[in-house]
Amino acid sequence: MLEYCAGGAVDNIMIELEKPLTDKQIAPIIRQVVQGLIFLHSKNVIHRDLKASNILLTSDGIAKIADFGVSVILSNSDEGSNTFIGTPHWMSPEVIRCETMTNIPYNSKTDIWSLGITCIEMAQKEPPYHDLSAERVRLRILKSEKPPNLDKPDSIGNLLRDFISRCLIINPQERCSASDLITHPFIANALDRKDVKVLLLEMNADICEEPVFEPEPSENDQQFQ
Repeated sequence: MLEYCAGGAVDNIMIELEKPLTDKQIAPIIRQVVQGLIFLHSKNVIHRDLKASNILLTSDGIAKIADFGVSVILSNSDEGSNTFIGTPHWMSPEVIRCETMTNIPYNSKTDIWSLGITCIEMAQKEPPYHDLSAERVRLRILKSEKPPNLDKPDSIGNLLRDFISRCLIINPQERCSASDLITHPFIANALDRKDVKVLLLEMNADICEEPVFEPEPSENDQQFQ
């Protein structure tokens, strides 16, 4: 059972504030997610549905990976899975390939692809190809010779851009592992959660400032005034 996370899901925060996260807000969240993936992958667990809606924040800005409903436990680190499962926009090419080629299994590197897509989602509020249907998204990911990118790549810093590129290497054998990524300069020293806490305060203030409209008095009410 997961502890209560008062900050809610990261995607909901972006919806409430109607804006994406900044690089400084993304870095500490992703660092904690990578730490979580290191632990999961060391236990031969593949999450298989990593995205902003499955990253929850406590009131203190600590990130928690949630929703293990489609995760899988492998018998050993050399084993792979061949189940076609996940959410299309965040699916890796190797998972999509399993829809028609079940003899080519995938491993924990699929979570790293989803992590890169999640970084893009946090940076622009939406994952790549957000305007396409699920079927067209799968085809685009599978057929494209280049990995997905932000709608406006220059809207983020060089470190985040490089981090994403290391997550979205099409060949999973060349893709970084979670243990590789933890030393990446974008997240290596992202220990201060101050910017995440400010984000949560902003969201709570936004909720509190929503206007409360009192109902108009009815004719019966007016008769007794």
